Amino acid sequence: MKRASYKEIREQIQDGDILLCSGKYPLSQLIKKVTNSQYSHVAFVLWFNDRLMVLESVESVGVRMVPLSFYTENYGNKGSPYDGDIYISRHNVMSELLSSPETGKTEMTHLMGKALDLMGKQYGTQDLARIALRLTTGIGRQSEDDSYICSEYVADCFAESGITFSNIDGFVMPKQIGEDSNVTVKFQIISNVS
Repeated sequence: MKRASYKEIREQIQDGDILLCSGKYPLSQLIKKVTNSQYSHVAFVLWFNDRLMVLESVESVGVRMVPLSFYTENYGNKGSPYDGDIYISRHNVMSELLSSPETGKTEMTHLMGKALDLMGKQYGTQDLARIALRLTTGIGRQSEDDSYICSEYVADCFAESGITFSNIDGFVMPKQIGEDSNVTVKFQIISNVS
């Protein structure tokens, strides 16, 4: 794994790369503790008009798209980077698909279509109790539940391209995506801000 600033690795990041976060925020710490994982959040990135965008589902906002620089420079519009570690990982199957221009374009179209179809779906404060229940019981997302936590969003979008995470048993957690045998951490983004 290479440790570098966002500017140093930006051009090496590919469509479909997975953003894994290990936050220092209270909710992040709780997620890491309950799931026994170093990861508290997961998302994925896509290039869009020369911008590297993060597609994710976050508490109190829901499914959204923000520039990756938001994480590295101005997280929460507070003028500082995300408080925690940021990793860029790559799913081996996604990498193989993208190595073929024709197949890669088709699969990216499927993934992006699903990602955009879910844009604006909720992940509000009332979902926090259900999420805590899911984390402690391991019960998977119910079909009538029209809201997404970060890992459910990523898993559903990747599934649209035929990519699954091999170690998911019921509920989908950031840990399961980050620790999947097909997922390799490529970079840790380090902050230039001291």
